[in-house]
Amino acid sequence: MKKITINSILIYLQWFIFLILLKPGIINQYETINQIFNILMIGITVILFVIYILKGKISNIIVFELLYLVTLFLITFLKEGDIDYFLKIYLPIFGLSIYTNMLINIDVKKFAKGSLYFFASIIIINFFTIIINPHGDVNNRNFFLGYDNNFAPVIVLGCALVLFFSKFLYKRTNWKATIVFICTVLSCFITTSAGAKLAAFMLMILYLYMILGKEINLRKFNHKLFFYISIIMFFVIIIFRMQEYFSFLIEDILDRDLTFSGRTYIWDRCLEYISNSPFIGYGVEDPNVRAITKLIFHAHNIYLNILLEGGILALGIYFIFLKKGTEKLNGNNLGGIVGFAISIYYIMTIIEFYVKSQIFFYTIIIAFFINKFVDEDVREDT
Repeated sequence: MKKITINSILIYLQWFIFLILLKPGIINQYETINQIFNILMIGITVILFVIYILKGKISNIIVFELLYLVTLFLITFLKEGDIDYFLKIYLPIFGLSIYTNMLINIDVKKFAKGSLYFFASIIIINFFTIIINPHGDVNNRNFFLGYDNNFAPVIVLGCALVLFFSKFLYKRTNWKATIVFICTVLSCFITTSAGAKLAAFMLMILYLYMILGKEINLRKFNHKLFFYISIIMFFVIIIFRMQEYFSFLIEDILDRDLTFSGRTYIWDRCLEYISNSPFIGYGVEDPNVRAITKLIFHAHNIYLNILLEGGILALGIYFIFLKKGTEKLNGNNLGGIVGFAISIYYIMTIIEFYVKSQIFFYTIIIAFFINKFVDEDVREDT
C-alpha cells in the first residue's frame, strides 16, 4: 500500500481544486452553491499557501506575482476600494498559481495529464451548453463557463494548453486534442465575443502548424513580438484612436463598428480618471458599483484597466512579472506552443479585459517552469 503524503493528496485532488479555483460561471446562478464555492476557495487558497511556505521552495515568479497582488491590495486599501471584491477575484488567481507551481515540482507528467483532461472536459461541456441553447440561458449569453466574453480566455488558452499537454505527453496532437480544438473554435464563432473570434483564428494557425509537424519557431511566433504589438495597439487605438486604418478587420471580420461597440466612450472616461491619479490609480472596485459611480464597468483593455486600478506602479510590476515569467521560453517546440498561447491572450486583451484571469496566470507559471517539461521530454527520448 502506497504511503499517503501531502504530495500525493495534492495530486489526487487536482480536479477538485481546479474546479473550485476556476469556478464555472454557471455556479453564480445558484446562491447557496456559490457561497459554498467561495468559502472553499478561501479555505483552499489559505491551505495551499501554508503548504507552499512550509515546503520552503518559493519561486521567483510567485514572488513577483505576490508583489503585484500586494501592490493592488494596498492601493485598494488606501483608496478605500472594495477589499471583499479584491479577495474574491485575486485569491483564486494566487491559489491556482502556487498550486500549479507545487504540482509541476511534484510530478510534471501527472500535472500535465490531469490538466489536459480537466480543460478538455470543461471546454466540451461548455460547447454542449452552447449547442443546446446558442443564445444562452435566461440571463442571455451565459453558458456552463459563464458569460461568453468572460469564458473566452478559458476555452482559448485552455485549448492551446491541451494541444501543449498532448504534444508533451503523446508527442503528437491526438484525436482527443482535435475534438477539444473543434469544440473551442465552434464555440468562439457561435457566441458573439469579437475577442474570441480573433483568438480562434490564431488558435487555428497554431493547430495547423502542429498537425503538419512544424516546429513552433519563436522567430516567427515570438511572444515578445505580440507583447510589443499589444503595446503599440494600445497607443494606436486607445490613445490616438487610429482604428479607421483597421476598418476592414473591425467592421467586416469582427462585425463591430469603429467605436468597438461603444468602447471608445469608456476609454475616454478611463483616461480622464487616470489623469487625476496616474501613479496609483483608484484601487479595485466591484464593476457593478463602479458602473454607477464612474460609469465604467471595466476598461475593455487590460493595460488601461490596470492603470485605472493600480496606476503606473501596478502596471510596471505587472510588466516585470510578464518578463520574468516568459524569459525561459527559449525557442524549443514546447516553449513555442506556450509562448503562442500567451500571444493569443495579448491580442485578446487589446479591446477587452477579463476579470477572471486565473488561466492566464496559470499559463505564465507553466512558461516559467517550461524547462521541467523540456527536460522530461528529452529524458524520455533518450
